Amino acid sequence: MQVGSLALGLAAAVGWGVADFLVARVGDRLGTVATFAYAQLSGALVLAGAVAVVGAPTDLPPDLWLALGGLGVVGAAAYLLLYGSLQVGPVAVASPIAATNGAVAAVLGVVVLREPLGDAGAVGLALVTLGVVGSSVDVADLRRAVRGEATVLPGAALAVAASLALGSVMFALELFGDAVSLLALVLAIRAVGGLASLPLVVRSEAAVSPRLLAQLVAIGVVDAAAFVCFVLGLRAGRVAVVGPASSLFAVVTVVLAWLFLKESLTATQRVGIGLVLLGVPLLAGV
Repeated sequence: MQVGSLALGLAAAVGWGVADFLVARVGDRLGTVATFAYAQLSGALVLAGAVAVVGAPTDLPPDLWLALGGLGVVGAAAYLLLYGSLQVGPVAVASPIAATNGAVAAVLGVVVLREPLGDAGAVGLALVTLGVVGSSVDVADLRRAVRGEATVLPGAALAVAASLALGSVMFALELFGDAVSLLALVLAIRAVGGLASLPLVVRSEAAVSPRLLAQLVAIGVVDAAAFVCFVLGLRAGRVAVVGPASSLFAVVTVVLAWLFLKESLTATQRVGIGLVLLGVPLLAGV
């Protein structure tokens, strides 16, 4: 039974889904780079506040800090690739590909760490992955892409890179286990993205209204909270469960667009959501 880790993975999915919903709205006005920069910087500032209250971890050797810093670089690059793939598009191709990052993490956990999955878990992983991909697809846009009315390769290539990078980061976080404090992990991921984003924010010529700035800060805060839930989920269970569960952020984004933007759900998306509902209990061994 992996109910606790599943719940934390789903909480991470909700946070990342809300963040991506806001990114989709803000990105059209500011562009990928500016949205990425502001969101990463706001998340880093939230982290700075946490460090000021609790104190920075100082018990790690330099080589471990270096490894965490490298992980932060990959994580920041993964976010930029994800935002870029969604902007270059078509979204009907890029989004389903990027949403497979949880499956990448799960496969790495099973192959490298020999994490037990079992027959039911394997079926659950397949159903969840297919459901996430299906719920991310806009069939009409996909048909236009197949007919050559939209350029597919650039967005698809970025999405593949984003999925591999995000899945690798998810898996790598499992390797640190309980040896590294939660704050140290968050510090590594968020500090690198924040520092890299600072010059981008300073040089950005995009006009940022107070309302837009509030949304950007919300993206950073919610994204950081989701990351904390994900790491806690890893410590409560296995990446083979938490990774796919957290990848449901794509489904959350689709549902939010349906609820608040009145976007209709296609038959494929409804089937995808149904597959997710079938697969999640199997994945957790319920």
